[in-house]
Amino acid sequence: MINPIASSTPPLTSAAKTSQFNKTAAFALPTTTQAGNSDSSVVSISPRAQIGNLGSKYDVTNISDNDRVKLANELKDRGLISGAEFADLTILIKPPGGSYDPNVPRNALEQFQVQLAQSQVSANNDDTKQISRITDLLQVLKEARNQAL
Repeated sequence: MINPIASSTPPLTSAAKTSQFNKTAAFALPTTTQAGNSDSSVVSISPRAQIGNLGSKYDVTNISDNDRVKLANELKDRGLISGAEFADLTILIKPPGGSYDPNVPRNALEQFQVQLAQSQVSANNDDTKQISRITDLLQVLKEARNQAL
């Protein structure tokens, strides 16, 4: 797994690839995803249930970069995000100056909200849509966590 490390907060790139979600709207769940496969049947778990499970497992307001990468892997493996969304969610941002520890928890939701506001000011519509979708996804995960507690 390759995760680029940037020295400052870079704008997120727009996605050329498609995912199961409507790229022009806020984050929306796909109707079903396959969770397992056996010789005799396919088990489908609702995306809402999968988000609920991940929301209870990960606190996106207090998550280390290492755990954010694990979360992104689980989202991608379950078909809940595209490859481009995975890349944007796993970009590691090294803070300027000081030391960097990928195990120190940070507020990922807040970081993406700040990037969204910066993208809206620069009027980059492709970046704004992509960052908005990720921010919405993190908000859905936060709400799922709050409901599970």
